[in-house]
Amino acid sequence: MSHLEFGALIGRPVPAVRAEDVRRVWSFLTSERARGMSVQGQAVDIKLLAGLCDTTANVLAVFLRVTLVEALMGQEGSDRWREGKSLRGKVFDVAASFPLPRGVENADFAVFVAALE
Repeated sequence: MSHLEFGALIGRPVPAVRAEDVRRVWSFLTSERARGMSVQGQAVDIKLLAGLCDTTANVLAVFLRVTLVEALMGQEGSDRWREGKSLRGKVFDVAASFPLPRGVENADFAVFVAALE
């Protein structure tokens, strides 16, 4: 997906997705970073991510919802959401279905965190 195509999605609703797809994509991106691969700020092949998701998944919506999880993990005190080397299942459940009627960039992050508690 080109930068222009992605830009056309800004401010648009992001549909709910399967929590397991969010978990798999987040886990993949996290493991790539742990191996020293730079995936943040770089292009990620959407076909690669699609291979991690259910065949009917809206892969872009999954990826955008993964950004919610990444933002959560960038917050102070994020360890409370960890469970071993992964995250609590509730993180993925909420991220997968959290209402995003005006796009992920307009998400009310405080409400997202409150939904996790």
